[in-house]
This record gives sequence, structure tokens and C-alpha cells, in this order.
Amino acid sequence: MEVAFVRRQIAANSAGIALVGLMVLALSASSCSGDGASTGTSTTSNDVSGNGPHSATCHRPNPPFNNVTAQADNCGVAAIEIVRSNSLPIAPRVGTVVVELYIDKPSACAVGMFDTAGLLCAVGDNRPFAEENSFDPHADPSRSRVYGVLDFATGAASFRINPSCTVPGGGDPNECFEPLPDGQGNEVSVKHISSQTTELKTQFKEAAYHLPSGQACTINENLAVTPIPQTGDLNITGNGTSFPSIAVIHDGKVIIAADGLHVTGLCLPPGQQYNYVGRQPAPPPQPHPTGSADGVTVIITSLQRSTKNSYEEDLNSKGQFFVRMGVRVINQGSQVTEVNNLHFRLIDASHVVDETSQEGYGSKCGLSGNGDPGITLAPGADVTMPESLCFEPHGSVKSPFVVVLGLDGGGEVPIPVQ
Repeated sequence: MEVAFVRRQIAANSAGIALVGLMVLALSASSCSGDGASTGTSTTSNDVSGNGPHSATCHRPNPPFNNVTAQADNCGVAAIEIVRSNSLPIAPRVGTVVVELYIDKPSACAVGMFDTAGLLCAVGDNRPFAEENSFDPHADPSRSRVYGVLDFATGAASFRINPSCTVPGGGDPNECFEPLPDGQGNEVSVKHISSQTTELKTQFKEAAYHLPSGQACTINENLAVTPIPQTGDLNITGNGTSFPSIAVIHDGKVIIAADGLHVTGLCLPPGQQYNYVGRQPAPPPQPHPTGSADGVTVIITSLQRSTKNSYEEDLNSKGQFFVRMGVRVINQGSQVTEVNNLHFRLIDASHVVDETSQEGYGSKCGLSGNGDPGITLAPGADVTMPESLCFEPHGSVKSPFVVVLGLDGGGEVPIPVQ
């Protein structure tokens, strides 16, 4: 499968995304106040030039905290988009999954607190934290450091990265920088674990502070996604750095959320673990237990298990359980067949507690009556037993057992029950 690599610049005033990967190292800086390559065959397209400059300064206002649909101002500097085509299994019912990496404060500083004087300060997204199981906040893509879209209808995974903007002191203007190119600090790699599971490994590096290679802390997110086509949901496992915050959104709901604590998390091993289990398909219907012998077929049409019998006696303490069955008997032979008046019993002697399988009289099903002298089955007869049958086998409530239908003349029809 070919994986196409695309890098496009997106105008800063369009739906873009923001990335600030802050560095926490013993480096000198002026004080401020305020707040990959894919596996397998691939091709790389040419860059598509955007309309914005590589960097620009402006007095950048913070976007409104309680209006996440409002776009962020990045001084006219363009965002970039990294696309990995044909990277996801096709599952149209799953639709799209959005991954938002964002700073919920107005700014963040590598040294110092979020909104107090510090060093190496950069602009945040100034938006509320999206709690797990909350509704999709529908944040504008420019209000995240990284805004990813996993499209299971097309198989494409895209990640938009917004400019990095500094927070100066003394009333000076902000300076915003174009994100680093695909493969030169921002990396997205794809690995197909199986036909249905894709692993996405991402690394995003800020562009505002130019430190020597190997001395910058980065945002790292590793996600393994498995769509569930039958239910339109998916499973997600993985890990990521403990900064910034993350929201994974699907079907109108936040399914994974983690609050970014402090910028120092970028310089530590992944501190967030993700494990979302989506709606699983219903198990296929189990076939009815069936047995055949001497031209007679027996089908158990209903089966209930319990730790208490019909008299509310607790059988679990005695190592037994209670079974109630409905049964259908079919004579597929050419001769009349007689069923004896004991009807059913447990065949495994180690499980037999008593012969409680008689209908009506003598049954522990809690039924009353005069008993049944037996059943006569004409050729082709298809008879449903008129009353439930009961047993009290030994074992746990899920134990398998075997019952038999007794025929006159000594014949038996065994029916294994799993």
C-alpha cells in the first residue's frame, strides 16, 4: 500500500492548528512576563507555498477563553499540514477521529509557572480543558497546538501544526514562527501492525526557540488505532508526553482526555497512557444444544442457569447450580417411538443429584400436576415438551453437562450442553 506524504502550508487565518513544544534546559534566555517517515514504499510531494511569511511580529491578543470556535491570531504566519494518505484501514461507519493537543492556559513558560514571569515563554491556546466523556467542544483547529484528523472513510491521517509564538515582556509585540517542515523536526510515521490496526508515531517540535540539535524537548504521541466496522467505533491504545493536554474526539464525544501539567513533561518519557475500548459487535447467536439417536432428534430450545432453585435454595454453597430447560423432540424415523415417563436425566453420574427431570409431579421446577406417563411420537412428530425441565448438576453455574432423553426399550438420546 502506498503512503503519500504531503506538506501544505495553511494560511494562518484558515482552519489551522497550533504547536508549541517548549524546551526546558539550562539555557540562558531573556525574562518574559505573562503567561517521519512511514514504513514501506512512499513518495513525497513538493512543498506548496502558502501566503504567510516565515515569521512576523504583532501585538497578538489572546483568543476568548470561553469561545473555542474563535480563531487564534498568529500574526499572519502560516500553519503547515502533514498528511499520510492510505495509512488507515477503510471503515466508513467509524468516520473521523479528531486528536487535539493544546495548552489550556494563555501561555506556558519552560521555567516558571504558566502565567507568571519565567523563561522561554510561548503562546498557549487559552481554552477550557475538555473532560473525558464530555461533548465535542468543536474548537477551531487554530486553538490547538496540533490538530489531527484520522479519516477512516478515506484512510488518510492528517496533522495540522500552527506557528510557535513567543511571549515578550515590557509590552513588546509577539513574534510568531512558521512550523518546522515535515521530516525536519515534525515527524509522522505509520506502521501497519495488522490489516486492521495502524500505529501512528508522531513528534512535534516548536519553532520559536532555535536550540542545537538534540537539545529540544518535543511532543511525542504514539497511538495504535483499530476500527470496529460493525459498530462504527474503534479501539485506541498508546502513550504520550504529559504536556500539553490531549483530547481525542469521536462521534461527538471526548473519548480520551489528559490534562497537561507543566512544560517539563516534554522532556520526560511518555507519562500518559491511553486505552479506549469501543463498542464491540454482538456475539453471534449460539446454536441450540442438539442430540440425535435412534431416529429421534432433541433440541434444547431454552436454557436458564442459576445458583438458586425454584424454592430459592442456595445451591452455590453446595457446589451445585440450577438448570431449567425447554425442549423440542422430533421423530425423524419411520416407526412410532415411545418416550418413557422419566423423560430426561443427567447422564454423567458424577453430576447426578437426583432424578428431578420428570414433568409436573415430582419435578423441582416448582410445577404441579399428576405426572406424565410418557410421550408417543408418531413418524414425523415434532413435539415441544409442555412444561420446563429442571436439574441440579454439580459444578459452577457455567459448567458443561450432558442430559439424555430416555426411550422405551432402553434407547437414549444424549444432548451435550456447553
